[in-house]
Amino acid sequence: MSLLVSLSNLGFNYLLVAVLDLGVAGSAYGTVLAQGLALGAIVVYRQARLTHLLPRVVFSHLGLGPSLRILALGAPQSLGFVGLSLGAASILAALQMVGNEDYAVSVTAYGIVTRVMTFAFLPLLGLSQAMQTITGNNYGAGLFGRSAASLRLAAMIAFGFCGFVQVAFSAFAPQIASSFVADAAVVAKVAAIMPVIVALFFVSGPLMMLAAYFQAIGDALRAAVLSLSRPFVFAIPLTFALPLWWGEFGVWLAGPSAEALLLCVAVVLLWRHESYGGLIQALVPAKGRAEP
Repeated sequence: MSLLVSLSNLGFNYLLVAVLDLGVAGSAYGTVLAQGLALGAIVVYRQARLTHLLPRVVFSHLGLGPSLRILALGAPQSLGFVGLSLGAASILAALQMVGNEDYAVSVTAYGIVTRVMTFAFLPLLGLSQAMQTITGNNYGAGLFGRSAASLRLAAMIAFGFCGFVQVAFSAFAPQIASSFVADAAVVAKVAAIMPVIVALFFVSGPLMMLAAYFQAIGDALRAAVLSLSRPFVFAIPLTFALPLWWGEFGVWLAGPSAEALLLCVAVVLLWRHESYGGLIQALVPAKGRAEP
């Protein structure tokens, strides 16, 4: 369904923007049409009785209590994306606050870094969603060892992927920047700031998997703590605080600093997580435990 939405969005954008020349409005209309097409496909699929989860079954179970619980579980991820946007706006504001002379160069370089980081984030998002499916099914069936193993595997994959990305982005930052622009000043700025921005990227992947794990097992509180602490509690305040001592460098240092603080929060949550038999077993396999 996600692929259908993406492909139809591309098709509608081409039709409305390139053919009908509707500009930015055409792009917005294309997005709405693609989402409407996906919704229609879901309704038709369920009405055709190709699944046991028919629309009438869904609506008959929509009570206030379950709805609020669903919203609570979905809020951390939604607000996390809001935090990313606010974080980017905070960085731009902080760069103006420090009053550096090459503000335009810094903003351009930061734009390149964020575009590149998007390509690194999307595989992590897909990995977390795949893990949540496996985790939720096994946890709901009472197979806690298997649900813990799904987190362990996802965290290991995320750690390896993020470590590779961090090394590659740090080592080849000038080459990456050169593929976007020819301006020597912008290339030099990207080469200077990208290694700092990704300094603890190898930690972010496993932390993202841990937050997704808590969401999959229905622990909205811990999911919210891990998803929202970094942008709202750590990153945004540090973006404005650190430049007071380190100038522009403090702006770029805020991200890794927030990641380090979030790691401390995650360690505390894992250490105190006893209500499910101890989540430490998710990272260190329990010996002598058999699962069907």
